[in-house]
Amino acid sequence: MSEREAFSGPNYRERLDISQVFLRQLDRTNFSAAVRDGSFEEYVRQTMRRLPIQWKQWVIDQAGRYTVTQPVFIIRKKMGSQTNPALRDRTKEVLRLEDGSVDWSDPNILSPVLKEKTTIDYEKMDEVVGEAAELAGISWQQEYILLDVGDLNVERKKTPWRKPREDE
Repeated sequence: MSEREAFSGPNYRERLDISQVFLRQLDRTNFSAAVRDGSFEEYVRQTMRRLPIQWKQWVIDQAGRYTVTQPVFIIRKKMGSQTNPALRDRTKEVLRLEDGSVDWSDPNILSPVLKEKTTIDYEKMDEVVGEAAELAGISWQQEYILLDVGDLNVERKKTPWRKPREDE
């Protein structure tokens, strides 16, 4: 046995189609969604990684469809509340807007601080990844076929007419 034969791996006759690799990853993602063990997010990301590079970039460019930005109050050391915030200089009053609500852009407010938090909605991201897979042609493949159904001019029997009864 030559050295080349000893270290060469098995010979594969066929190459695995990328659509099969993608569909297997899609199965794993769907299974993780049913289990709800927290791994769904990672499987959605992994499914996106299986896309061709240009479609992966397309999903990233569509981030506005699956990211959610919400205002969040961050309370420091259990000081202040949303209605009565803690101030750096207690001699000054809290700035209020015309409707009476707190002006959170006031630099004198120590706690809570209003910040925006951006999160990813993974169910929507999964839909966008699925759309990219369809556009790339690696998921659902549609084949249009033309069928000859023959002549549609079929003679129909006439409906028999019944004379109405006198009591009707």
